[in-house]
Amino acid sequence: MRSLIFIHALCLVIAVFLSSKTQATVITIYNTGVDDGGVPLADDDIDPHWTLTGVGAAAAMGPDAIVATEAGGWPVGGGIWLGDNGISAWLVPTNDTYGPSRMDGSAIYTFSTEFTTPGTGQLTLRGGQAADNGVVAFDVDGVPGTFTPIGFNVFADFSITTTVTGTSHTLRFSVQNGAGEADGNGPIGFRAEFSMAEFTYGVPGDVDDDLDVDADDFELIRANFFGIDVGRSLGDLNLDGIVNLHDFGEWKDNYPFPSEGFEARLFGGVPEPGAFV
Repeated sequence: MRSLIFIHALCLVIAVFLSSKTQATVITIYNTGVDDGGVPLADDDIDPHWTLTGVGAAAAMGPDAIVATEAGGWPVGGGIWLGDNGISAWLVPTNDTYGPSRMDGSAIYTFSTEFTTPGTGQLTLRGGQAADNGVVAFDVDGVPGTFTPIGFNVFADFSITTTVTGTSHTLRFSVQNGAGEADGNGPIGFRAEFSMAEFTYGVPGDVDDDLDVDADDFELIRANFFGIDVGRSLGDLNLDGIVNLHDFGEWKDNYPFPSEGFEARLFGGVPEPGAFV
């Protein structure tokens, strides 16, 4: 009977190793130019979620990021800037969309938004951006993401996957105005839409929230196995209300360098495999 229990336990452990996963939480982060319900604001409204700062020739711009729509006329729509839709709108520094520019691209406008996560974990953001004259930097809490600086009449991809700490975070897009053009004022704007904004609580497999996955995390899972509503810090990595093989599987999948010695400790430390299951 004991051997049957061991075989059953081993099969369950293998199944978890092959298919363990963590729960992702959708993060609230707003497209540019929308209200709290995600509906585009009217022309010349001030965006309540995004702000603007500038450097170089743009230093006097902001902090308000102003909404620009086709109701305001050129350059929105008409094949110049992307036209209106139902989920985002352009942000500009002035009601006429004009702002200082420099031929060398040193007039930089940074559009920022604040957002929160439940705590330390992995953040993934993806979407599309457009800018006049183009995005030159994109980051979350100073960690750079990837983007394609195409321009202002199509959306180009942006994405970032990074570990964030704490709960309050800042997303920033920096836009240059005037590179390669005649020196002087010209239209400058930015627009962004998010297709994914997800957060996975903690570093996968990290129970004690110290940003690594090691034997200490395993010991917490083992000590609290079958614990009910004990929380992530005591082993419930996927936050399903119980510490079980799914949590053990997440730890094992992410343990960086399992060794023969450690595996011997892992199984040797459980006299009755059936009890672990």
